[in-house]
Parts: sequence; structure tokens; C-alpha cells
Amino acid sequence: MINWFKNTYFYLIFIYRPITSGIFSIPRLFANLMLYSILFVLIGIFLFGLSLINSEVLEINQLPTKSGIVKNISYNSKNSGGTLSLLLDNNTIQKYEINKSDRIIYDTLLNKKIKVYLEKFGIFNAMSVAGLENEKGDMLIKYNYEKRLEVARNSHNFALKIFYYILFIIFLIYLTNKKGLKPKYFKEKKCN
Repeated sequence: MINWFKNTYFYLIFIYRPITSGIFSIPRLFANLMLYSILFVLIGIFLFGLSLINSEVLEINQLPTKSGIVKNISYNSKNSGGTLSLLLDNNTIQKYEINKSDRIIYDTLLNKKIKVYLEKFGIFNAMSVAGLENEKGDMLIKYNYEKRLEVARNSHNFALKIFYYILFIIFLIYLTNKKGLKPKYFKEKKCN
């Protein structure tokens, strides 16, 4: 199986020549390093965009809810997220993703009973707080269904653009490496 793969043009152009190009051409090595770096970043962004597309947008009455007492609130220093630890009625603690922009609201809720409306978010389908109401029934964080639909539509367009960029980078890698050395074991297939 490995020998078969090593005898394909895919292996020759996208693996063998980029690895061996640095021996003979520094500009070609630099071009390959840049293109592969851009490709891997774009693939990561594309997967994140796909996770946003696959997130199902529901109306507020269809979202799962949990009620409990806020035990801990923490915020990530590197991004706009955070974690809400909620002590549920069955004495288990559940953690949910929160948005740091709502920090003023969350900081007033420590040791108070709340009800959260949850939605799946991100690549790992983490549960995040989409809406929040206090024990009086006042909505402190309002869920905006139309905005969520717009984000889903924009994510689709964003992922499609990134996909086209990925194809373009693959094409550039192909152009950079279509000519060059072949390993001794490489056998070209002849058409009859």
C-alpha cells in the first residue's frame, strides 16, 4: 500500500518534491514552506467555519434549558470566552461557555439561581449560554434568533470563500512542484 502511494503523482508533487526541493533551490523551499503554512491555517479556519454552519439554529422555546445556582464564573485571558459553573438541582455541576462581553451581567449572578438557554457551539459542540434569565423570570441576556440565522448564513459564505482559497493554494503548490526530480523507484504509467 505504501509503495503504491509513493508511486502516485500526488505523492511526487505534494510530498516528495517539496521535501527534497530545499536541497537544490532555496527559493523553492521558501515558497513551499509559505504555501504549506498558509494551507494549514486555511484548513483550520475552514473547519471552524464548518462547525458554525453545522450548528443548528433553533428558536428560544426549542433550546434546552438548565436551572441552578451560579457557583463560579471564569474568563479566558486570550479570547472573548469564559466558563459558567452551574450547580444544578440534582447537585451536579455543569460548565457552559459564556461570552466575555456579558461580563457585567455574569459578575452580578454569583450564588444566585438562574435559568440558562443553551445551544451547541464550535467544533467540539460545547454547550454555550444563548440566553439567561434570573429567578424572577427577567431576561438578562436575550436570545436573538434572527441574528443567529444571519451568522449561520454568513458562516456558509465564509467557509465557501476559504474553500476556494484552499483550492488556489493547492494549485500554487502544484505549479511550484510540477517539475523537478523523481525518486529512482518512481515508475510512470504508460497509456496503451
